[in-house]
Amino acid sequence: MSALNRRSFLSKLAQLSALSVLPSSLLWVPNVFAANPLSKVIFLYVPNGVLPEYWHPTGTETNFILPAMSEPFNAIKDSCIFVEGINLPGAGHGNSHLAFSNNKSLTMDLYLGNTLGQSSAFSSLQLGVMAMQQADSTITYSNFKKMPFEDNPLNAFSRLFSNAATSSLGDLSTIRKKSILDANVNNLQIFRNALVGAEKERLDIHLESIRAAEKRLQDATSIVSNGCTLPTLNRRTFNGNDKDDSQFDTLMSMQIEVASLALQCNLTRVVSIMLGNNQGTYTVRDTGVNVDAHGGAVHGGNDLDYIAYRKYYSKKCVELIQKLAATPDVQGQSLLDNTLVVIMSDFGNGAAHNGENMPYMLAGKGGSNLITGRYVKVNNGKNGDFLDSVAAITGANLEGIDYPKYGDGPISEILKFS
Repeated sequence: MSALNRRSFLSKLAQLSALSVLPSSLLWVPNVFAANPLSKVIFLYVPNGVLPEYWHPTGTETNFILPAMSEPFNAIKDSCIFVEGINLPGAGHGNSHLAFSNNKSLTMDLYLGNTLGQSSAFSSLQLGVMAMQQADSTITYSNFKKMPFEDNPLNAFSRLFSNAATSSLGDLSTIRKKSILDANVNNLQIFRNALVGAEKERLDIHLESIRAAEKRLQDATSIVSNGCTLPTLNRRTFNGNDKDDSQFDTLMSMQIEVASLALQCNLTRVVSIMLGNNQGTYTVRDTGVNVDAHGGAVHGGNDLDYIAYRKYYSKKCVELIQKLAATPDVQGQSLLDNTLVVIMSDFGNGAAHNGENMPYMLAGKGGSNLITGRYVKVNNGKNGDFLDSVAAITGANLEGIDYPKYGDGPISEILKFS
């Protein structure tokens, strides 16, 4: 007969179970429990739509020409899917979130964060470039409550990596190899000696399950891109002021690096980036024109200014995609192989303030065999169906009771796999 009664035993066992959870101070928690260990997603918001005739391709599905606003994507054309014909009811300033939610209570980035990222240190990240200058118009919400975006890449990097960077344990592989059981061996032995018979056997079984879980975490090193070590962030010419218009280009390049590091080190599998805000309250000299992004470029009456801004945005999107392509991930693949980049906006024709023929596109494969290098035209396409297509590519269960059912189902023309 055990000296511990059943209630005491279960209490002690519960305390021991808590040891099987990695300390919250360690951000480096590999995601080994997700059904698809590869799929990652970046949602990229580009404000103020396009002039459709200067954005949408011309030609066939696999042989097409990109006009002025989308021309920079020629550098990575084979990695992209350009989609024409999607409409967004309710498009307008302050309604940027509709593109990502289709008026459901949860935007898709947060939904995928709850599924793909459920075992990550961060279920999702929200990174911005001057996004919070219009804090009431961010693209992400839960229960219709807007989520803040981090506009300062130094703060974002610190949030992701500071705990690990200040740890005396050193690099990531060392942190992973620390065994919770080994660290508590003396306490475990004292506790075990107090048990007899079946209770001791149950404890041994539980300890074996913890040891097996630890081994899975250690074996997951390959899932976290070649034993990701503690990184540094290239500050470039950043002066520390994330509200300074002259820093716009630097800020975006730094946020691209933060996003790439977070995905490579498996701290998250879902990232949202706002490339500016819906009112365009900034002037970007790197565009080559001397007007602000909204009143001047979109509504100033000079199409060349509007083209210059959207072409600049396209170049920054290409920079992100090329960064992912150059960053190694697992199994000899790149981050771009395993990441689906979803590029969306709040308007179709920004000058006309409508939601017709939205400038939507995809890049990468999201860990799937998605066929890219295509131009897809759909008739009267629905925004919700486009979101369903994104979810399907990532492997989400569209029939699950927790799926928000953004639309009527995926768009078959988009979902072509090899």
